[in-house]
Amino acid sequence: MNDQHQHYFTGSPHAQGLRHAYSFTVNNDTYDISTLAGIFSGDRLDKGTAVLLDAYRSGKLILPEHLQGDVLDLGCGAGPLALVLARHYGAARIWAVDVNDQAVQACRHNAFANKCPNVVATSPDGIPSEATFSILWSNPPIRIGKEQLQTLTLEWLTRLAPDGVAHIVMNKNLGGDSFATWLLSQHFRVSRLASSQGFRVLEITRASKPA
Repeated sequence: MNDQHQHYFTGSPHAQGLRHAYSFTVNNDTYDISTLAGIFSGDRLDKGTAVLLDAYRSGKLILPEHLQGDVLDLGCGAGPLALVLARHYGAARIWAVDVNDQAVQACRHNAFANKCPNVVATSPDGIPSEATFSILWSNPPIRIGKEQLQTLTLEWLTRLAPDGVAHIVMNKNLGGDSFATWLLSQHFRVSRLASSQGFRVLEITRASKPA
């Protein structure tokens, strides 16, 4: 991993003070995002995240009405996806997980500032081992490398509830299509919901329900 991206995926990067960085709107709700130096896409809404949210806005990505487990934003950064999920599922617990402790700090602040008390921002170790997820959203850290990315996503996808669904946005030029093929080999169902600006929005479910 080169130095340009190393600090996005380490536990304690050097950081400056929390600051307001950008705002965005989804379904007439405006979200104000504050960030710290050292957080991925710290000064604007990342293109991949924007593509996933556009799929949600347009109705290409449809979230289920009923939940069997919690909701997860994997690799939450400052928390834009977690906040949208928190507004959609006001009574659900939204886990926002990141290995970057500055991202966790920023996400906690943004949940408070945007009145989303159901967001729980934490490191991976902060999520109970028995927790399962009805919804998983992720703009994953693809630059950590193919094998690490596969290990990371498989670890969390195997914790989907029986009827759970994951929505992952991937850059086509950084392996998004081969990632979808790999998921099929791991006995998941995969469909492409949207494609824009070089990004794919993938919907992932279990290939079969447990007996």
